[in-house]
Amino acid sequence: MRRQPARAPDEFNKMKLHYITKENHQEAQQAARAILCIYNKTITSYGNFANNFYTNEFDAFKYIQCRIDITTGHPFGVDLNLLHEGSAVALLCRLSPFSGRLTEKNVIPDAIVDKILRYLQDGAFDLLPLAKDAALSAFEDEDIFTAKLRIIYEEYILGYYRKITACQDETRPQLHISQFRAKRHRQGETREFS
Repeated sequence: MRRQPARAPDEFNKMKLHYITKENHQEAQQAARAILCIYNKTITSYGNFANNFYTNEFDAFKYIQCRIDITTGHPFGVDLNLLHEGSAVALLCRLSPFSGRLTEKNVIPDAIVDKILRYLQDGAFDLLPLAKDAALSAFEDEDIFTAKLRIIYEEYILGYYRKITACQDETRPQLHISQFRAKRHRQGETREFS
């Protein structure tokens, strides 16, 4: 029997939302760094979704639906999309080792899995339909869950780096090697680059 999450109560956003303020924005930046470490390790060590990789360096539950406190009028250099998607990736990493056992009726093998299920039911994944779909599939079919993790890997992890590359290609002027040599020569460096 499929577990169907309950519709998110209106109070969810008021009760559980974490707001990034000038007092705690450095913590959000540390969370972003931890997420980038997860992404990097996933790409370089696994080449796919890191099924057994998880970090306790940040609270993924806190950042899956975080917001920036708009009363400050400053975004603090925080990438909300990275925090949202990266938190979902971290929680899916946490679900992954249990996926084969989650399809059994009424079996919740770990407290963290129970918490993820409650957050799903409360609507915490609603901003991230791909992650929500993947998380729900963990409770239905292990093969489908594995396939959906591949989509998350492509869209969230590799997609993040594609977006960065696309932004840099559009905004950064291309420096030809002869311009680079001339610039180094003007700065007094005699080393040659080829």
